[in-house]
Amino acid sequence: MVQKKMSKSDLSDFSRINLTDNKDQIINKIKKARTDALPIPNDVKELDERLEAKNLLGIYSSLTNTNLKNSIETFAGKNFSEFKEKLSDELVNKIDPISREIEKLLDDKTYLDKILLEGVEKAETIASKKIEKIKEILGF
Repeated sequence: MVQKKMSKSDLSDFSRINLTDNKDQIINKIKKARTDALPIPNDVKELDERLEAKNLLGIYSSLTNTNLKNSIETFAGKNFSEFKEKLSDELVNKIDPISREIEKLLDDKTYLDKILLEGVEKAETIASKKIEKIKEILGF
């Protein structure tokens, strides 16, 4: 069996959770995340042969600030459908506010133009000082 975990380098958008994903996209991606038919294992060592399960449990552990062992103890013997529901809830709670803020910022073209203009001005100030210093060193 080919085992594969979520990856930002994979071409498929279903291979990762993006910061711009909305609630429905996050839930759908977690539901479709590959897992095996077995229930969640009882100990960490069993995960070495089950990379998809290890990856999802690792994500959950990171989101809940717990270690992998504690996450396994919480879900040991349960089906992945129940676990995926909890994982989706955690992801939505963390990512959905970020996604909404990104969307709001991208819709505000005036604000984005202002930030870009400020960046250009800062870059010009820094660059012109460096160019003057170079000219001075070179004797121009």
